[in-house]
Amino acid sequence: MMLWWLVGRRARIAILAGLAGGLAAGCMEEKWECRGAKDCPQGWWCIGALSPDGRRIQGGYCVRQGAVQERDSLESFDDSGRDTVQEPDLVVSDPGVPDPGWIDVLDAQDAASDVGRDPGVDPGIWECPLDKDCTGRVCGPDPKCQESCGQCIKWADCNSDGRCIDRGGCGERCDEMVPIPAGDFWQGCYAAIDVNCSANEWNYHLVTTPPYRIDRFEATVGMYAACYSAGSCEEPKGTSSYCNWGRLDRTDHPVNCITWDQARRFCAWAGKRLCSESEWEKAARGTKDGRLYPWGNEDPTCKRTVKRENGYGCGTDSSWPVGSIPDGRSPFDVMDMAGNVLEWVADVWHDSYDGAEPNDGSPWGGESVVAEFRVGRGGSFDYGELRDLRTSARIKRAAGDGEYDAGVRCCSDDGPS
Repeated sequence: MMLWWLVGRRARIAILAGLAGGLAAGCMEEKWECRGAKDCPQGWWCIGALSPDGRRIQGGYCVRQGAVQERDSLESFDDSGRDTVQEPDLVVSDPGVPDPGWIDVLDAQDAASDVGRDPGVDPGIWECPLDKDCTGRVCGPDPKCQESCGQCIKWADCNSDGRCIDRGGCGERCDEMVPIPAGDFWQGCYAAIDVNCSANEWNYHLVTTPPYRIDRFEATVGMYAACYSAGSCEEPKGTSSYCNWGRLDRTDHPVNCITWDQARRFCAWAGKRLCSESEWEKAARGTKDGRLYPWGNEDPTCKRTVKRENGYGCGTDSSWPVGSIPDGRSPFDVMDMAGNVLEWVADVWHDSYDGAEPNDGSPWGGESVVAEFRVGRGGSFDYGELRDLRTSARIKRAAGDGEYDAGVRCCSDDGPS
């Protein structure tokens, strides 16, 4: 519905007294007083004079929209004080309704500057007299009427140009690594605080790692594309519609749909290697409290992780740019270690830690061993169960599968001294 606020802005062009009464009398059995569109039935306008504070209509009456229409051309008044009006004007068109003459209204520019951009004006009372103009904009208010051009997806903010800008992404920091000091930590399910332990997470055991480094962010589509362009990586094997590869709007999203060997090759090209399970878990949970999740023991929500909540990816039906949710970072300031994409690690799959060797943080089995099943860590944007997002959760995966939830994060040996 297009609502016109009929306002006399110039002293020489006043709103004709009795307009509202005459129109109402010709269109309805009784006069309905109004201060804005909300006071009138659907299909009716509120016509009257603008109050001094610019917040409401004074002495207004509801008028059926069909009784007034926009005139295609402008005419000049005579010299008796009725000058030519340079804005869009209205004239009564219904038969039997007296012609009130020309009525000055707010033009589009005045509407935007005088009312539409004034936060003190109740938008429920005033509506712009022109169609909104969202040319070149996908979000935020249009410049003419201040009406919404749309909303950005959850991982983006709207800038002043009406464009959605990712607030996540690693920018120039994509290859940044975090130093993890040497020392002990406890690996596996900590039954004292965890009621969701799986058999494959037993036993809770002490591991002593040397110093190492781990990627702060999951490997992105842009980083994997550089490896592909160099001839060291193949296109991701997976073909799901959830795959980020080949999407121009996903360069800051984690690469997914890759096999274990594709993950290994990518890390080697980057001068790194796949993390071991122990290295991954130490970086995710820290060394002090055996926490359930990277941020602590509070249940995961979309305030801390990209998970299945109101649909995949917190309602976006996809992964998010890496590092989009800083509140989910680990004690070592490593991002996205719960949710977004599952991360391949070097270890061969074992059904538990029973007899786990070694206890020095290196992988059980390692990259040189041929194995049908490997391990994925961290959960993904399609995971909704709390148990699957815990720091101790282990996922058994066929090494040759390029599932849409499978990505990678790399490690290196050059840790802090």
